[in-house]
Parts: sequence; structure tokens; C-alpha cells
Amino acid sequence: MRSRSRISEIPNAFPGAGWDTEVEYRPLGCSFRSFLLTGNMFQGADFWSSLMEAPRARVIVVDDSELFRRAAASVISATSTLRLVGIAASGEEAIELVPAVEPDLVLLDFHMPDMDGIQTTRIIRRHKPRTVVIVISAEPDGLGDAAREAGAATTLHKRDFLPSTLDALWLKHTPDGG
Repeated sequence: MRSRSRISEIPNAFPGAGWDTEVEYRPLGCSFRSFLLTGNMFQGADFWSSLMEAPRARVIVVDDSELFRRAAASVISATSTLRLVGIAASGEEAIELVPAVEPDLVLLDFHMPDMDGIQTTRIIRRHKPRTVVIVISAEPDGLGDAAREAGAATTLHKRDFLPSTLDALWLKHTPDGG
């Protein structure tokens, strides 16, 4: 029998979402095979065994697009190493949410009104230096240097926001060295 649990520890994190916030956890390799990327990054027993041994990291998604936040929640639920614990629609909301849920990883949109992803990254990393921040964008060209200078681990194009990519990035950038 498979266990079921909530994808968020925050009650009503997705109010009126219109989709099931319950997820079914399956053994690695038995779920979402179509999302796997090809290439050397994902080959070999070492990569897959490290996924099974890694603790599930606590994740916050920050994006001003409700559609992307919902899609991101679905993608994160399909990962082997990540667990969604909160969502925010702005940099300001993220800064308030971080101390409350103590995330290991913040997936942060670059282009947001008022406070952009670079400003938000600086503040999060100043207060929580062990929190890994990955800046995401539909147009990431030229953002890498600014994001890293602000304290982000890396940048990620939204088209590459896939379970296997997120798992690999977490394993590469985990504060404990993966």
C-alpha cells in the first residue's frame, strides 16, 4: 500500500486550487519516467542511488504567476529529493515566509514587480546563508553573474523546470555537499 501525504505543511497553501494537493509517493523509477532527461548528468547507478539516500529538501516557490506556482507544485511533487513547504507571489512574501518554514531551497523567479529575484536573493542569503537559492526565469540570458553575485547557487530556465533537473540541481548545490 502506498502512503499519501500533503505536499505542503502550510494549511491551505493552495486555497481554491481546483486540483488535488494529495500526492502519492512511489519508488524511484516507478513514476514520471517521461520527465527524465538524457545525458551524462543522469546516467549511472551513483546518481540514482544518491537520489534514494538524500533527504527530501524543504522548498519554497516564489513567482508572481499563479499558473507557474501551480505547475511548479506539480513538478516538485514528482521529484525524488524535494518537498514543497510553501509558496509566495512576491519577494516580500518570500522574505516573510522563509523564517516561518525554514526552507532548504528557494526557487525564485527573477522578474517580479517591486522586489526582483536578485534583491530577494540578497536578503534571503543574508539572513539564511545555508538556504540554497536558484533563480528561475523564462529569459535567463545574462542573469547568471548577477544572480551568483547576490548569492544564488545558479539560474534555471523555466523550460528546464523538470523533476530530474531539480533533483540534480539540489544534489549538486546541497549545503552538505550532496
